[in-house]
Amino acid sequence: GDKPINLLHRAIEHALRACRLRVSPKIPVVKISRTCLDPDSPVAHFETLDEAALPFDEPFILGATPHNLWSNSSGLMEQHFDTVLLDEASQLTIILATLAMLRAEKFLFFGDHCQLPPVRLGPKPKNPEDDSIFNKLRQSSAATLLTETWRLNHDLAEWPSATFYGNRLLVRHDRQLALAPASDHPALQATPGFVAISHDEQKSSTRSPGEAETAIALILELLRGGLAPSDIAVVTPFRAQAS
Repeated sequence: GDKPINLLHRAIEHALRACRLRVSPKIPVVKISRTCLDPDSPVAHFETLDEAALPFDEPFILGATPHNLWSNSSGLMEQHFDTVLLDEASQLTIILATLAMLRAEKFLFFGDHCQLPPVRLGPKPKNPEDDSIFNKLRQSSAATLLTETWRLNHDLAEWPSATFYGNRLLVRHDRQLALAPASDHPALQATPGFVAISHDEQKSSTRSPGEAETAIALILELLRGGLAPSDIAVVTPFRAQAS
């Protein structure tokens, strides 16, 4: 149920957390924003650049939305940077990406045109290639495929790898479901890792009580089998179903 702006902030948070774990503690890693999704984040949050007190004569890593780079209240309006990294670039419109590109000398784009396009409140462009900066640039630029996937085990990665990536994904995630006590439900076995449960409920559109009850039953069985609540996720595209 997150709004698109919160999804953007969440992507920035994930990138900055990864930076904080990998760079020297002497290098500041900060986020300039009024939005802080996690008060306990290891990344320092400031509403303005002045509050961050960054050493501009030394390296630092700063996270911000494209809009915030041009906000008078953020203090970033007059700043120019060496390199800008645009994560989830396949979801960035050309206009939003330009806001960030105008503030740096070099640009690195990370994205996936096989995943979600930009979220738009207005009409979509007639040419799909103009929908995102990533889609536009990949038509005329050399792209590097990141072949390692750490998100899915082999069973789950097999279909998207064959369908979208020419069987080039190398799976680095080998976790399998292991419950104690074991479950008899076909969806809760170690293999295969991809199970579809169908029903013939005709009235389902934006909500389905039957699907919700099925999800609850599976969750309870996972908990009985020893999984922690933090290891379980339920994904649904509709807010009514999430509620």
